[in-house]
Amino acid sequence: MMTSRWRWGGSVLGALLAAAAGPPARGQESPYLYGIHDAEPMPGEFLSRLNAGGVTGWVTATVAIGADPNNMGGADFRAISNQGHTVICRLNYGYCNVGTIPPPDQYAAFAQRCANFVANSQGCSIWVIANETNLAAEWPPVNGRKVYVSPQSYASCFRLCYDAIKAVAPGHKVVTQALAPWAGPYGTGTACGFPHDAMPLNWVTYLNQMLTAIRNSTPGPHGTGPDGIALHITSRGYRYSDIHSTQKVNAGGQMLYFSFYVYKDWVNLGIPQSLWHLPLYATECNGNYYWKGGHPEAPAEHYEPGWVQEIYAEINRWNTQEAPAAGKPLYHCVNLYRWCAYCDPWNIDGGDNPYKAQILSDLDAAVQQRYQWQGAPTAAFTAAPLAGPAPLAVSFTDTSTGWVTGWNWSFGDGYGSTQRHPVRTYLNPGAYTVTLQVTGPAGSDDEVRPGYITVAEPPGCLAYSVAHFEDLAVGTEAVFQKPRYSPTTRSHLAATPDEAAVTDQIPAFEGTKCSKIRWAWVDTAPGRWLRLTTANTTRLPNPAVDLRRPLRLRLRLDGGALRICAGIRETGADVPVGVNGGTTGTIEWVGAESVVSGAPQGVLVNAQPGVWQTVLVPMNRVTAFTGDGMLSAANDKGVLEHLALAPAGSAGPFTLYVDAISQPCPPRGDFDRDDDVDLQDFGHLQSCLTGLGIPQQDPACLDARLDGDLDVDQTDVSLFLECLSGPGQPVAPACRPE
Repeated sequence: MMTSRWRWGGSVLGALLAAAAGPPARGQESPYLYGIHDAEPMPGEFLSRLNAGGVTGWVTATVAIGADPNNMGGADFRAISNQGHTVICRLNYGYCNVGTIPPPDQYAAFAQRCANFVANSQGCSIWVIANETNLAAEWPPVNGRKVYVSPQSYASCFRLCYDAIKAVAPGHKVVTQALAPWAGPYGTGTACGFPHDAMPLNWVTYLNQMLTAIRNSTPGPHGTGPDGIALHITSRGYRYSDIHSTQKVNAGGQMLYFSFYVYKDWVNLGIPQSLWHLPLYATECNGNYYWKGGHPEAPAEHYEPGWVQEIYAEINRWNTQEAPAAGKPLYHCVNLYRWCAYCDPWNIDGGDNPYKAQILSDLDAAVQQRYQWQGAPTAAFTAAPLAGPAPLAVSFTDTSTGWVTGWNWSFGDGYGSTQRHPVRTYLNPGAYTVTLQVTGPAGSDDEVRPGYITVAEPPGCLAYSVAHFEDLAVGTEAVFQKPRYSPTTRSHLAATPDEAAVTDQIPAFEGTKCSKIRWAWVDTAPGRWLRLTTANTTRLPNPAVDLRRPLRLRLRLDGGALRICAGIRETGADVPVGVNGGTTGTIEWVGAESVVSGAPQGVLVNAQPGVWQTVLVPMNRVTAFTGDGMLSAANDKGVLEHLALAPAGSAGPFTLYVDAISQPCPPRGDFDRDDDVDLQDFGHLQSCLTGLGIPQQDPACLDARLDGDLDVDQTDVSLFLECLSGPGQPVAPACRPE
């Protein structure tokens, strides 16, 4: 029920480096699962298949370093790591005849030797301490007998090695050994020419006790460790059925998987849940018997086509489905055992393996799937600046962790982005909540930051942007629902056309995109009209407006004539202009001259083919119909609930383009923002007069400095009088800022 595999010594990789060479910082791990055991001889043919497939991979290196605390030798793995592959190096005291760790009286010396090796090596930053101490062959002989290495004894050795390595390379990972599947319990016997003690534990119990002992040990300066867990996963052959076998074996009274699903037992039964956050490294993986056939236990068993593809597919299913759903750890690599043609009979390379070409071909097929280990994403981001006057350009930086393949930003102003690191310019004052949703094969996550961006009023007046279409994809339903959406006026409209979507088919008023709206009335009978509502649209629904400023529409009408006004909902919502203000509150008709049989008669717009026209809807011209004829709400905020369109001589069909819905600055001299310039405004100007050359610095009077200098004098009075219109009267066009 267990298979012993001897690890022949071999030379230490690369030239030994001088003691003065400091340890490299830990590099980024390969995000892909594919890997091979053996760094010497260089597995160039295997790694070239990964390179050709556009992925990076992993290499398990194994070295015997002894326990001389004065030996400063190391290894150079850069021939592998410089290609983008990740080396994970196993540090052994020795092999077979001396054991993978030394006797306990040499643990401290071995730990120092490990630290020396790490400090003087390059191209590796993940270190596995020893190997398979649940096999008697890996125990050190003491007085001519291989003595049982208990989980607790290994834990003591590991902690010394962990602390010693962290002292010289605090950024490196120190990982626990991998255990042999199906090893134990078993009795006394002979291994490597030595008699050995009995093994009282099965493989998962050994792992659990080992990790528990490490976790419960006294923390050092860098904690208790480990930084990861190495595992060996094996199937009982190379068939698809071996990978998915549910056969179990009685191991000391515990029923455990007897094939590839051992990878699940390692996690579910061997690893304490408190350590499920750690990465898993499958540093060895094969089908138990020799790839080439001829294994003593089953000489006829050999590699079968498709095994490589399916073991990677199975681990990918664990990483992307089963593990994330239960909060279990992920396998970062699955390294096939082994490449070396002369190290032992499990060689993939070498002329004596007739299945090498098939194995590499299957590797190519597996690589095409580009399986990655990175886990469920956790959304996080930063931004700069977080505050400032409008217009405010903010750079967002995604700092999410895990396997992220998609980003969906909501900037709080109705717009968003799918870029990883977007830049957003906030056009209007207000506090904006920013949301980032990240997605990946292992799940999704949201980060919501209320009021994250604060935009202030600029020193001078700034036109507010209610809605524009430049940042939206063509075809998006934005701001306006389709004409026949509203049941209020659906019966007034023909069945077709019925369109409202972002388009780039014509030159927009600003940029390249605008909204294209198409409809037709059933006839021109009195009372026909279209309620082009913004309620609950997919993008930019219910845009908030400032009740103290007029609404400015940029329209292009290439044929026919119509009348237009606006329905403003008195929400009082305390949100920036352009942000969703909700659907609660009375609707008032603004900008209508009259009402005919229930249809509002707004500003007349005649066709001017190819020309963008400007329609200004004053907020102080309210028609009593659905409301009380007065436009007022808390916070001076409302919502553009709809545009009201009525026929003016023709039933259509009509094509209307809308762009750059905004609210311009108040007319010159309109200090109380009621869209006229009257004696109330003049009273404010009088109270702010200082005289020629005397600066006016009262914040409440800065708007009275109409000529742009620092005083409020006769020149400012003259500019004011040019715009004086009287209560409720429109001001001259020259007095309205563009």
